Amino acid sequence: MNQLARQFEEDPTVRFGMTTMCIGLGMGATVIWENPHHADYGFDIDKATATTTETGAAA
Repeated sequence: MNQLARQFEEDPTVRFGMTTMCIGLGMGATVIWENPHHADYGFDIDKATATTTETGAAA
């Protein structure tokens, strides 16, 4: 996680990162992180890329 945080700081063009952990006995965990240094940090992806129809409904 520390390495990912450092890479986010060094390259703010990367928006997302993933950390995976093996915790034994067939179990694991995954976390998807959003880069707080990215220009679009905090904006909803759906709202940023959504298109609307003539009636105003999301396509």
